[in-house]
Amino acid sequence: MKKRYSVIIILMLLVGLGSCDLMNRIDEIEPKHQQELGNVMTDSASAESLLRNVYQQWRGGGIARSQMYMSLMSGALVKGQGNVLVNGVDYQENKVKAEDLTVGEMYKDYYKVINIANVVIELLEQNMAPDLSVKRKEEMIAECKFHRAMAHFGLLRSFGQFYDMNSRFGIVVRETSYPSRPVAQARASVKDVYTSVLNDLKYAVEKAPKNIAPDKHYYISRLTAKALKAKVLLCMGNYPEAESVAGEVIREASGYGYELEEVYDNVFVNSFNSKEVLFATYCFGMTELGSNEFSYNTTYGSYTEQISLDPDFEGEPSLDFGEGYDWRFGYAYNMFGPDLGGNGGSGGDVEWGGDVEGYTLARYGVSRGGDNVQARTNNKYPYPDMVAGSKGNTVFFLRLAEMYYINAEAAIRNGNYDPARSSLKSVLTNGRTSLDKDVDAVPDNALLEFTRKNKWIELFAENKIKLIDTAENKEVKVFCDAHYMDEVFQNLILNAVDAMKDQLVGERTITVTTTLY
Repeated sequence: MKKRYSVIIILMLLVGLGSCDLMNRIDEIEPKHQQELGNVMTDSASAESLLRNVYQQWRGGGIARSQMYMSLMSGALVKGQGNVLVNGVDYQENKVKAEDLTVGEMYKDYYKVINIANVVIELLEQNMAPDLSVKRKEEMIAECKFHRAMAHFGLLRSFGQFYDMNSRFGIVVRETSYPSRPVAQARASVKDVYTSVLNDLKYAVEKAPKNIAPDKHYYISRLTAKALKAKVLLCMGNYPEAESVAGEVIREASGYGYELEEVYDNVFVNSFNSKEVLFATYCFGMTELGSNEFSYNTTYGSYTEQISLDPDFEGEPSLDFGEGYDWRFGYAYNMFGPDLGGNGGSGGDVEWGGDVEGYTLARYGVSRGGDNVQARTNNKYPYPDMVAGSKGNTVFFLRLAEMYYINAEAAIRNGNYDPARSSLKSVLTNGRTSLDKDVDAVPDNALLEFTRKNKWIELFAENKIKLIDTAENKEVKVFCDAHYMDEVFQNLILNAVDAMKDQLVGERTITVTTTLY
């Protein structure tokens, strides 16, 4: 018996030693059925597939959901009662914790865009798709550089002092794909981040596709790149160039297939196919997801309602039909759903709770809005997500209307009031606002504030709106640009960054951004 035990023990030791030998070589184990950089792009078809994957990253939950949370921080929206938005109050009260999951997911998803764009650029430059024409290869590289620029810009506005060209608190700039064994990389200065962004946009303006199909505004064109450049210049405080570039976008838009929607409703009914959209995400069917959390979890803030009131309306304003309000606000929160046929006008024979094209439009709360009330359906997001065979809600990143406000703000700051009024008149038409906006009657010294309020009403609940109200006696820097972070949130992010000793790599940036699919 003792001999048998000895044999068993010896066998166990041999197995254990063999296992240890295997463990010593574990780094040499290659995963099966895994695509590597050497075979992931082999021809034009695989190259186009990889490029579509870059576009797909903008639907990441961290980017899409952050729009709602930034709207809560601004006061444009408030958290509805009785919903599952557990951290909504933290954003609404500007008490966001450094470990907040939304902040982390937003950060990671932006770097996913950057890394996959870098991978595609490198493979194209290595001629891994030899059947691509030179022109198409340059276009694809330009598209990737646009996405890299927009992601870096989004990160800078979220996690850096984008308003101070002399600040060292920029963000990590990645112009190459992450190595297999990542090395810590310090943040770049704000100036260096802007240099990288503008260099990428210069290439995109010159080489990106000149035109896109009218039903594919979820792809970018040269004009899209120029529009983003105008936003960047405005944030930099380069108002002369911002005015000039935004003006070029406005003048050239029709030649590229873009124009303002005559009826405000149709921007959202037509979604990513709206002729006004310069870039928005493709959202369709069960596998595509935009963002309808605005309807599930929020309602409008009291300030948003206040600046949207029609001063000439006699009687009690009502959101049953949006009466007594600027239609841009009335459209978003009136009791009746939009005409999903895209014919303009709200209501028609389509009422919330009714059956439309095989599915039911749910209504979440019908009480009058304002602070601390139930969530209220936002008609900017009229479609139910994740419905087979149906359009979903998009995420709007760039709309032509925004260019008119950028042009107007930059012109005002340059002392060019007549061109500013011209831009404002173009976008403040009766079909879009329902009010008689007499821009000529606004004094020069009040035109900046007039622009700010109308930009707020135009774009609230879109594109991470975070604006500072001049009534609070705070200095306003490029207030018309979306996603303005105030000092408290900047300090929160910078404290979290400093806790990482200026090294924004490791689990928060590297390991989550190396996936190709």
